[in-house]
Amino acid sequence: MTDSSNIPKLEHIPLLEGTTNALEWFRSMTQTLKAEGVWGHVEGVQDDLAAVWQASEPPPLTALSTNAQRQASTAWWIKDSRALSIIDRRLNPITQSLMPVGDDVTSRMVWNKLKSMYSRVDVHAQFDLRDRLAANKLRNASDYIRFLGEFNTCRSRLATMDAPLTEIESIHTLMRQLPHDTTWPHFKQSISHFVQTWSEIEATRDPPSPHNTLYTKVITRLEQECITLQAHSQPVSGPGTEYANLATIKKTSRNPLGVVCTNCGLDNHDFNHCWKKGGGAAGQWPGGPNDPKIASEPDTAAYLGDLSC
Repeated sequence: MTDSSNIPKLEHIPLLEGTTNALEWFRSMTQTLKAEGVWGHVEGVQDDLAAVWQASEPPPLTALSTNAQRQASTAWWIKDSRALSIIDRRLNPITQSLMPVGDDVTSRMVWNKLKSMYSRVDVHAQFDLRDRLAANKLRNASDYIRFLGEFNTCRSRLATMDAPLTEIESIHTLMRQLPHDTTWPHFKQSISHFVQTWSEIEATRDPPSPHNTLYTKVITRLEQECITLQAHSQPVSGPGTEYANLATIKKTSRNPLGVVCTNCGLDNHDFNHCWKKGGGAAGQWPGGPNDPKIASEPDTAAYLGDLSC
């Protein structure tokens, strides 16, 4: 039997009451079993030597087993009993009565029984999570930490219900929740192009990239975009102060929304009207190489220098 004094305090894990708190219970129990070093008794594959948590199984015994083998088997059962005790102590009486019993019952058997009962939870919980994803909007660039935290939490919980979003579904949902003003339409267009290019390259890659590589890259680009927008934002000041003229960017025909250009960082035009390389109007300054008025005069354009915005 396992010494009860060695069993950790488990008050932080809620009693498993049913589908209402199954997600929270599995998450907390998983963390505890890993912290206690017995996660391999309930999850993992025995032959996967490269796994972070390799599965643990009792050493097989025969009439010819040595004392060392018998001691190893006894040690395994003691450790498995510890895992089983941790799980059993956080089940309500009704759930306990549904678990398999017997001297040869392992913690993995009980764990698999619980997963079969609760891991998919009910459809209503999945609908609730998808509603939360739809309602989660990025309010502005400084809101990205909260926004991504909520998004990743819902995505992770759907995965535990065996109803995961694919990378493409996750990215599509993420893009729909971004603002529709200022430079965001251009950012979403650039992400769409990036995802398309990535997908074409990935189709020929052998071996394929690790799972969630594309999603992680998109998240990184979103974080960088938000940080850049915050860096270019101007302090809000009241009228009459020395910063009053800096608080608002003047709206012009080349900058109708009064925003900072995300291509060159200047505020006298937006991205679509930027003449610099990479901008929406690259090379289209008066007399520039892409100026429609002199497109038919290559000899004259060849002598023009590189003009700035």
